[in-house]
Amino acid sequence: MLVYHAILFIQQRDRYILLYSNYLLSLVIYLAFRRWTHYDTFTNDTFSWAYVIDHPLILYMLMSYVLFISRVLEINNNARVIKFAVISFYVSIGVFFILHLYKVFFTQETAMTRFYFLWSKSVLLFFAFVGLYGALKVRKSTFVRMIIAGGIVYAFFSLLTVFSIYEGSEDTWACMNTNCILSDACWTSSCFLQPWGIEVT
Repeated sequence: MLVYHAILFIQQRDRYILLYSNYLLSLVIYLAFRRWTHYDTFTNDTFSWAYVIDHPLILYMLMSYVLFISRVLEINNNARVIKFAVISFYVSIGVFFILHLYKVFFTQETAMTRFYFLWSKSVLLFFAFVGLYGALKVRKSTFVRMIIAGGIVYAFFSLLTVFSIYEGSEDTWACMNTNCILSDACWTSSCFLQPWGIEVT
């Protein structure tokens, strides 16, 4: 999908496609990192560079998607709920990144606890759902509503994945892959509406 969207961007020079390609790139980087290092976020018992990099890559992946969808929704002064949700999301990302740096430099932690994963991702998902609800209230075009639908799918399956991981389920990667495939399908489908004159804004 990354290659497909990269080619699509070269053809159309669309900033939305560029931002979505950035999200797909972050996803590819994280999946490659996990495959290459075989790092386990929750059971690692020795300090390693994989521990240092793992959580920032997750935050980068989440921020990339929110950056994409916030640009699609074109946040402005008439969409205060959306603006509040996105800014809160970015602030939360910053706080979690600082907490991670603190753990790296000042504690002996070598793995993330499942409880920390649960509450930190729940905070981000709360702001995600608030923003998507606000978006549905103010945006009416078919194109944007399909992007919002993709965001809802992404958030819903992210929620399932968070609880799956917290419970120690072996189906974590299946949830994550389904999440990515469905949200990507919504975005890709919306791309095909543009040549047919569907309003984008």
